[in-house]
Amino acid sequence: MTTIEWTDHTINCLVGCTKVRAKGAKSSGCEHCYVARASKSGRLQQFSQYHGVVDEKGNWTGQVNFVPDQLEKLFKFRKPTRVFMPSMSDPFHSAVKDEWLDQIFAAIALNPKVTIQMLTKRQKRMRDYLKTAKNRIRLAAVDKGRSANINHKVLADLESYQWDWPLSNLWLGVSVENQKAADERIPLLGQIPAAIRFLSCELLLEAVDLNLASSSPIWCITGGESGSGARPCDVAWIRSIRDQCKSANIPVFIKQLGSNPVGVPKHCSAKGGDAEEWPKDLRVREFPEFG
Repeated sequence: MTTIEWTDHTINCLVGCTKVRAKGAKSSGCEHCYVARASKSGRLQQFSQYHGVVDEKGNWTGQVNFVPDQLEKLFKFRKPTRVFMPSMSDPFHSAVKDEWLDQIFAAIALNPKVTIQMLTKRQKRMRDYLKTAKNRIRLAAVDKGRSANINHKVLADLESYQWDWPLSNLWLGVSVENQKAADERIPLLGQIPAAIRFLSCELLLEAVDLNLASSSPIWCITGGESGSGARPCDVAWIRSIRDQCKSANIPVFIKQLGSNPVGVPKHCSAKGGDAEEWPKDLRVREFPEFG
């Protein structure tokens, strides 16, 4: 289970990252990375997959660990489920090997009832990998299916090339924290094969024009920053995202107002995640129609 409101589970087949620096922008969405802080905690450091990914100060080292055993969890779901994977890394970080991605996407291909939500700030790597990976993913899925003695129509379709591409259960998204990120990441998102393309405008650091008329996302998450030292999030920025999505007929999920919201009469919960505390017009949590 997970406390992330827009998914049902998280699986961490990859652990580790480095911050994407903001060149020419006011601030970076990676500046207060909660994942790095969490990876340093004693609770997680007891697990071997977290060893070496952060230093003693809680900064990313650039090491990314692949944990293939985590992929086995996908085979255990018995009903349709949304899974955010991975939540402790960027799947398209430069330290992530293509062979690891092949295995990850093979497991996704073999489990069509599990909807995978995958998010990146490295949109170029995502585009370049998926442009060339189709047959490698199919072969990796066939090998995995045979070795695991999987005997169902999904494997038969993969063996006979009668399989869905892009994968019917794959949602791919990019993070958008400011206008620079929107201008750089959203256009490339439209070049990526995915059943659903989405934007995560959370944490939102300034007013952003998503230019949805010329892009291709069909879902949007938005909200403010949480945690220690959270930067301000003006709810007018969130309302603007909501209104842009409504005009483009795109469902929007307002996840939280953040720990430092501006423009609301009161604020109680730790991360502004209790929708009952919000102005009524902000209580919007929509999902795309799918499947």
